[in-house]
Amino acid sequence: MRTSSLPVRMLLGLFVITLLILGLPQGAQAAPTRGMDGNSESEAEAASAGKGPIFIGVSGFSFEDLDPRTTPNLWRMMQTAQIGTITPRSVRTTSCPVDGWLGVGAGRRAADAPREECRQPAAPLDGWVADWDVYAQVARSDNYDANLGALTESGPDIAAFGPGAAIAAADHRGKVDNWSPVGDDLAQKAARASQNGELTLVDLGDTTSDGYSLKALDSHVGKILAAAGWVDPNDPEHLPVGTSPIIFSSIADGSVKSSSMQSTMMLRPGGTVGLLSSSSTRQPGLIQVPDLAPTLVELSDGEPMQNAAGAPMNNQDPDSGWESRFQTVLDRQVAVKTQNELSTWFFPVVATLMVGLLVLAWLLRKNHRELVHSGAYRLGIVFAAMPVSTYLVNTVPWERATNPDIAMLGALAGWSLALGVIALLGPWRGFKLGPVLFVSVVTVLVLAYDVMTGSQLQMSTLLGEPLLIASRFYGIGNSALALYCCALILAVAGFASLTKRPLMRILIVPVPILISNVILAAPGLGTKFGSVPTLIIGVAYL
Repeated sequence: MRTSSLPVRMLLGLFVITLLILGLPQGAQAAPTRGMDGNSESEAEAASAGKGPIFIGVSGFSFEDLDPRTTPNLWRMMQTAQIGTITPRSVRTTSCPVDGWLGVGAGRRAADAPREECRQPAAPLDGWVADWDVYAQVARSDNYDANLGALTESGPDIAAFGPGAAIAAADHRGKVDNWSPVGDDLAQKAARASQNGELTLVDLGDTTSDGYSLKALDSHVGKILAAAGWVDPNDPEHLPVGTSPIIFSSIADGSVKSSSMQSTMMLRPGGTVGLLSSSSTRQPGLIQVPDLAPTLVELSDGEPMQNAAGAPMNNQDPDSGWESRFQTVLDRQVAVKTQNELSTWFFPVVATLMVGLLVLAWLLRKNHRELVHSGAYRLGIVFAAMPVSTYLVNTVPWERATNPDIAMLGALAGWSLALGVIALLGPWRGFKLGPVLFVSVVTVLVLAYDVMTGSQLQMSTLLGEPLLIASRFYGIGNSALALYCCALILAVAGFASLTKRPLMRILIVPVPILISNVILAAPGLGTKFGSVPTLIIGVAYL
């Protein structure tokens, strides 16, 4: 390769890479947050002038359970409300109803003691929550620093209906002052408590339990909506603006068998429709159970919770239609489920395939040396493009396919082949490290782009963040960080090898490293402070 043509080829390569990154759809960027503090003045005044919020909690209810015939009231609520998928993660991999209500009352992850079957919340006895000593002991022994009773301590007067609601309404001793069982007059009592300025908590049970009726659930919700002024008697198909904020949320899996994303909807006087989010997730249409307590406290004009792991829910994408919002939350549920199912076998299969190819190459090395060398090199480039391709799959709507698992794998294979072909056939192919350098630079740019635009490419992909674990919702995850650092080191080494001038080599190495440290560690971007010593020590060692 002629040395004089090398700069031209590398410039062409950077041009192609730039086009690739700029060609990513705008949907991968973070939607602008329109939080409660960012609402218009009229919306804030309307919310503050409203009555006490009504919170309706269940377990095991997802958006896929909505049906215009079986659950017409919830269906209409979805069309008019702010909606979002909620991760039910508690202390363990699955969450029971008790876990969810403890989380609502604490604003942090909390749970019952481990059991083979979920404990069904029991009615308080003489104003004391049953099994509270067990819940308190678990909270003291785990690592989540849950302050049971924090919701009550934040100031709002609470009226609780149903045994689960009593758990969330109890103080740190397990004492609940204003509790009633769920009866036929639930809607009237809840509306009256709300009109008195009380935070009203309603437990409508576990939808996964045997014999549970979704029609009965929908009937209760419909009566509460009507009592709070959200249903026009002359036009029941339309939801006018009511007098009380209402949140309907599924706060737990309801079973120890499996976990899945749950549903949340919020109607707020003076608010607009949209997708729920919070500063704890920073993802449109995604919240977590610890977000509920700070939201209820804020709607009740109580004192901000000091030890909450969540944050008040806010509104994003207010101008979209209900079909688009509903599709967004369904996509999120499908993505989480598909990632959870594929990740259990995908990496062992890929590793086995690579080992098999290496064994085959070793067996053919004598009689087909050139073929083996050429094939192994090309396959190696395609495999090298696979990690970044696990993130690029989120640039296409694979969740909406009839078979989303096949669509996801197809998108992964397509991106890997496309990047591999460009790497092997691009103008840098004459340079010894050209293809590897291309894949490394694309990997760095894609991950940097994702971190700076909201980390949506990392959500629910094979090397991305599993939302059911709820370990990270924004910034850069551990797998992405490892991939970024490896690709960056290969990239700077490749560019440094293009020149023999010591000064240029010195500049080529620290400048991208320093920029990367800012991207990876800055709050609101990578938000991973441990990445700085990891990257600096790794580069210094090499």
